[in-house]
Amino acid sequence: MANKPTYEELEKQIKELHNEALLVRDKNKKIQEKLNLSKTIFSVTPDLLALKDRYFVYQAVTPAFCKFLGKTEESIIGKTDFDLFPRFEAEIYRRDDQKVIKTGKPQVQDEEVTGEDEKKWLRVSKTPVFSEKGAIIGVLCSVVDITNRKLAEEYLARAEHEKETILDSLLEIVVYMDLEMRILWANIAACKSVNLTRDELIGRHCFELWADSSEPCSDCVVVKAIKTGQAQEIEKTTPDGRSWFNIGCPVRDEKNTIIGGIEVVLEITERKNTEIALKKSEERFRNLTEITSDWIWEVDKNGFYTYVSPKIQDILGYEPEEIIGKTPFDLMPPAEANRVSKIFNSIVASQKTFDCLENLNLHKNGHPVVLETSGIPTFDVDGAFLGYRGIDRDITERKQVEVALRESEGKLNAMLQSIGDHMSMMDKDLNII
Repeated sequence: MANKPTYEELEKQIKELHNEALLVRDKNKKIQEKLNLSKTIFSVTPDLLALKDRYFVYQAVTPAFCKFLGKTEESIIGKTDFDLFPRFEAEIYRRDDQKVIKTGKPQVQDEEVTGEDEKKWLRVSKTPVFSEKGAIIGVLCSVVDITNRKLAEEYLARAEHEKETILDSLLEIVVYMDLEMRILWANIAACKSVNLTRDELIGRHCFELWADSSEPCSDCVVVKAIKTGQAQEIEKTTPDGRSWFNIGCPVRDEKNTIIGGIEVVLEITERKNTEIALKKSEERFRNLTEITSDWIWEVDKNGFYTYVSPKIQDILGYEPEEIIGKTPFDLMPPAEANRVSKIFNSIVASQKTFDCLENLNLHKNGHPVVLETSGIPTFDVDGAFLGYRGIDRDITERKQVEVALRESEGKLNAMLQSIGDHMSMMDKDLNII
């Protein structure tokens, strides 16, 4: 028969039980405090949160989560997803929860939800909940409305696509580089110029590809733009004889700090060749106008001079600058201007060539000058009438000779008429004819 415990032993056991009861009470108190804190947090947070135990039963939800589902807290607590959602949705949620429980790792995914009025994007995060001993005891689910973020991302994606489409359609080479002249982006024209893809260009130095150099070009417009903070431009000719127009611009971030540069390059070989040919043509034209005895001019469709050759100074005494903006009729006596303007208006209406139109002009010092005017109509590339281009020739001396000749002929005729019958004509043998 076992010995009965002594009083001291009973007293000791009672104290131990009392201490254990106190520990349990304190532990329960702490657990209750944690539960109260969790409930407080869940009740005031604006986020969509739900806590499930390891059997996937809802233990706590936030007001925002209840509002999102359109249900009360009482109708959610103690239920599973199969009680709240259509079966195909519940099965998806259950697989996600099981994956979190099995792996012990959080799971994050974006879900598109289509409501009656609008489409929303939600980011669903599921995180394992651990006990003090490290055992998984549940899953905390959080839902964040990322619709605005998604819309912004879609907008940026569209903007990026539009930017690429626009820049890829340009004939100009467009390259975006960082501060070390490494290529961050390039358009199709840039890729074709070195026969590489965009992915093959990105990360490489521009001077390595286009200048076959190990360092930036001494006249690089991007380097200068980054250094000065201002756009730079330059025309240059490469060893193969081609001409280029380069523009470099600094790129800044939202804090106005320069983070790179953009270079735009356009081949202008054809334009330069055209400019050279035009200069040669203009030189030949200028030489021709300076040595010819005729005055060369151009008028617009309203009859105002737009070009006057220097020869006008010899013919009418004016400097070319004095005549630009005037009309031919401003140089004529009023009666002559009225006569010629009617003829000229008729010519303009027909837009045809005219030749040898005689007209009287006044020299700058006032004496009359007779001009013979010829012209051809001019048109732009679309066939629109621009005006006339032509020449004026000084025929004053010729007209004076004609007048003198007519006067001489008149005198001779008068003399012959006054002689009348007393005058006879004989042949070489002195026989009267």
